[in-house]
Amino acid sequence: MSTSAKTVMDQAVKLPVNDRAALVDTLILSLDNPSPALDAELLKEAEGRLLAYQSGELAAVDKDIRPTQKRNLIIGIMAGGIAAPGAMMIGNYLSSGNPLFLLYGSAILLSCAAILIISEAKKVNS
Repeated sequence: MSTSAKTVMDQAVKLPVNDRAALVDTLILSLDNPSPALDAELLKEAEGRLLAYQSGELAAVDKDIRPTQKRNLIIGIMAGGIAAPGAMMIGNYLSSGNPLFLLYGSAILLSCAAILIISEAKKVNS
């Protein structure tokens, strides 16, 4: 880590928790390159699936995820570029002990898992 980054980090950890959370959110967004078009598409898909489920057109399916499937899912998530910031945040938690890193990292990885689950559901239902 460069000297200037270390200086910023030292100042950032002294901020109130809400300011640190906002800073983390801004940094994550700067790494993720959000796409409004993709966000709109994912929202439309999620709303469509919810309506289909509520109308009975789409049924919920229970699935037993065996250890190897779980491992493969984790590998798939970690391999995805969108998961890199989440993995980095969890790594920062492990090295610093700051629970905000764990919270934000876990949220990113859970979002990645949701995207993969929706993708797999599309395959099953098509």
